[in-house]
Amino acid sequence: EGQKEISLEDIMRVHHWPIFMDEKTSADLIRPHLSEKGATPLQGEELRSKYWIVADPSMPVEARVVASFRACCTSSETLSLKSASNTYFAMAQNPLYAQSVLPAPPAPRAEAGFNDLTAEVPPNQPFYMEVGGIYNTTFETYRGIITFPLRGNNGQRVPHSYVVVHDYSMPYNLGCAQQGENGYGNCDFQDNVFLVSNIMPYDAPNPERLISRDLTLTWDRAYEGTLPDGAGVSTGFTSTQQNSLDLWQSSNSFRSDLIAVGTGSLTLTSPADSRIKTVDGTQSTLINGLQVDFDGTVPFAVEAVVTGFGTGLQTGTGAVGIFMGPDRFFNLRVVARANGAEMVLTNSYGGAEGAAATAAGFTIGTASKIAFRLEGDPSTNTMNAFVAADGGDWKQVGTTLVATGDTVARLFAHINRAGIIVSSEGPVAFSATFLAFAVLPRCADPAAATPLLVDAVTPPIFTLQPGSPTPTGTTKPGDTTIQATTTAAATNPGDTISTTKPGQTLPGDATTRPGITAPSGTAVPTTRPSQQGSPASLTSVSVVLVAALIALALACF
Repeated sequence: EGQKEISLEDIMRVHHWPIFMDEKTSADLIRPHLSEKGATPLQGEELRSKYWIVADPSMPVEARVVASFRACCTSSETLSLKSASNTYFAMAQNPLYAQSVLPAPPAPRAEAGFNDLTAEVPPNQPFYMEVGGIYNTTFETYRGIITFPLRGNNGQRVPHSYVVVHDYSMPYNLGCAQQGENGYGNCDFQDNVFLVSNIMPYDAPNPERLISRDLTLTWDRAYEGTLPDGAGVSTGFTSTQQNSLDLWQSSNSFRSDLIAVGTGSLTLTSPADSRIKTVDGTQSTLINGLQVDFDGTVPFAVEAVVTGFGTGLQTGTGAVGIFMGPDRFFNLRVVARANGAEMVLTNSYGGAEGAAATAAGFTIGTASKIAFRLEGDPSTNTMNAFVAADGGDWKQVGTTLVATGDTVARLFAHINRAGIIVSSEGPVAFSATFLAFAVLPRCADPAAATPLLVDAVTPPIFTLQPGSPTPTGTTKPGDTTIQATTTAAATNPGDTISTTKPGQTLPGDATTRPGITAPSGTAVPTTRPSQQGSPASLTSVSVVLVAALIALALACF
């Protein structure tokens, strides 16, 4: 007990779980250096939710003790999943197995070879976690329980599975405070470590909601269950890239009042000094890095078309573009700024960035529209970025990048992310308007995947009425001719976001749930607050296919 214990970081290594838990550097012997303070920004890949619900109601919730480094050897400890009226299970430990990895449970379960426990939890029933008299609902003040999404030994996220880490506080609920403050714990957060599966956050955005890989957003209709703009109109995006100031999911990085969805467009306004990276390059203060989750284990492309940026990209301090990657620590972005375009790869736990690569011969000048494209091919671990202005040809930004090491599993993950960026890197606000955003399958054949010289910015504008024939795209000299096939967005399978599992109600719905009482005595909301906002319908007589779905700039699907 104490300084001779292995750290939480070591426990993760033992299990081959490459979970990023802490971006801070510390001289302490015990790392990662997690904080018990409720006002602490999210640490690493941490996900905060006071309450949880079962992810797949047809399957039980399962818990397993993966480590216990607390005082031996007379007292047990228990993980309980509870509502005010029910305890769904209490996972007890064998007191003789403190100071161990994979500790055995008490007899007779140990004699039967069990070291896990399952429970049937009713669908949509919120529950909280309790360990040692500490609830995970108390993180506004002090907290003794922190949850991290599980990553398997290949670096991929394991759906609906979370590592629950616990640290004792004395007295209870005062936190493992530092010297001179209440409490005298040591904040090592490995006193008890659990793996809990088949759960999803109740009052935080679900990070595992995958879209179809041929999503195209042109804001010509409502996108149910997605983040709202300031008027409550749905944006099509399901979360934001967390920044360094978030106290819980999207608490700082999401501001609906700075988003405006129009018919066929989405405008973002960045507050002054809302940066992708702070001046010292260590933190992000980006607001509304809107994103979607997609499967990145097959070749893919991310594209967007932007206008309405004024002179902020030529002479100002604005930046606009797209990104792909799981978080602010591992991502590839291509942005227009300072009268040019640049590609930047962030691929380290500290969020350190590589040098910015530029697009030779590309200037913004008087351009009114810019198209961006990022390509990823997990079969070769390669990534490319391209940019085009006002109907010009695609120009490559930098050279082909090859991912190595831990970066591969994160940038080509089963649960990957892609999104949009509008950033002000100076003392004034900056706005830009997106006309289209798409996550598309990319041809595996390198020859077929060569960027087509299509007019990605000023394509034919098709007005579709019910029963209209499928139009054919036109080309400019040097273009590769493609067929721009379209259907009304309401029936386009490629525009549909994957939403429900069999028998499961969408998170973010307004379904009434049984009221329960929280440990503090406050009632749990009987309706789930919609983290994605209330979608509002966008009505239009016709469907305007802005950017011809980015000109369908792929030769095969």
